[in-house]
Amino acid sequence: MNLTRARLLWAIGIGKTINLPRMMFMTLCTTYAGGDVRGSVPYTGFLTEMFKRNGVHIRIGFTRVEPEGAIDRSSLSRSEGQRKKRKLEAIASEESSMGMEDLKEAITDLGKEFNTQMTEHRNEVNARLTLLEEESSRNTTMLQEIHGMLIRMQA
Repeated sequence: MNLTRARLLWAIGIGKTINLPRMMFMTLCTTYAGGDVRGSVPYTGFLTEMFKRNGVHIRIGFTRVEPEGAIDRSSLSRSEGQRKKRKLEAIASEESSMGMEDLKEAITDLGKEFNTQMTEHRNEVNARLTLLEEESSRNTTMLQEIHGMLIRMQA
């Protein structure tokens, strides 16, 4: 477990507010900057769903990872599935695909959108906290006045 995940679990455990979109975006940036040789990307399920919903198409061959070792017997028994996969890859490569620059731009735009949404949310929360602090202050003053009246009544 790395330090980031440990901090996330700690924050969840104590009930601390988490800026999850920013954390996800920063993890993606760190992974990209780190130049992971295996090409692994965090949050693949989330990213796939987000890309589908926003009409982003990535050609299948672009993300393909070639096997490093010998093909085992269970892989050979899936030859029909492999034919279907190759057919889908051929169809996908014929369709228009998104280039790497467009993908980087989409991720950058997504980061900006996350930051904008988080800023708006933070402003709303801060405004609400200010109102709560003012109300708390009024209630404290009122309780102090009531306490003073009770003391005067007892005297």
